[in-house]
Amino acid sequence: MTKLLLPALLSLGSLSALGQAPKQDATRDDVPAETTYVDAKGKKLPSAEGADHRVETFYIDSLRGVVRVYYPSGKLRSDTPYLNIRRHIQHGRSLAYYESGQLHSQREMVANKPAGDFLLYYPDGKLRRREHYEAGQRTVAECFGPDGQPVAFYEYEQMPKYPTGDGDLKAVVLAIQQNIKYPAEALRHHLTGTIKVRFVVDASGSVREAHVVGGVDETKFNGSTLEAVRQMEAEVLQGVQKLARFQPGQHDGQPVAVTFTAPISFKIQ
Repeated sequence: MTKLLLPALLSLGSLSALGQAPKQDATRDDVPAETTYVDAKGKKLPSAEGADHRVETFYIDSLRGVVRVYYPSGKLRSDTPYLNIRRHIQHGRSLAYYESGQLHSQREMVANKPAGDFLLYYPDGKLRRREHYEAGQRTVAECFGPDGQPVAFYEYEQMPKYPTGDGDLKAVVLAIQQNIKYPAEALRHHLTGTIKVRFVVDASGSVREAHVVGGVDETKFNGSTLEAVRQMEAEVLQGVQKLARFQPGQHDGQPVAVTFTAPISFKIQ
């Protein structure tokens, strides 16, 4: 077990009792300013039909507010306060729940940085994970089995790792660059720039759903120049498809799909 040796702030008994933590207070008027329906892949839907969850956004003022996510059954799934909703800056205590209503986790954030406790629970309310942060540094890191006994610590969230270089986004971008060729038509028109590509690394480590973010602004190009830009985009998508298999990302010890956005540059040397 990996543990950083500073005293815990609460006893295990009191931590387990936090499994019954109350839901957060309502925001101004408790009426959502925005309601969005989302499918299991994160795609927004026009209605509740086929939705995996419902997202309601409540504003306290022009920036601050709370985002609440609900199960299809209508039960609360998570409740997250934001210092700036549009910039996704979390601030305060976020709570997540099992569909039974049992607390799944609670996490303290200060301007998107962990602060205080991050606690995770089993469905029966027993403590599963405890992390504590002081001045942005983790000072306690513990995991527990269903029987309450300590087990080896593992990170709650891990990004997919590419098999070359450091395995990070920089390594992924380099691999895509090495997989592509500068289209001859683009060279002829001296076209340079950056194309953003988004793709999913699924739970098996395979790449899927690659697409260019934004696409071609056809008002800026025409004729053979427009075709050259489209060839550049096609080349980037082919480069993504040629990527090797990743080590999958993980969430709470389980492999999960993770979305990447990578900037691919075309420069004439």
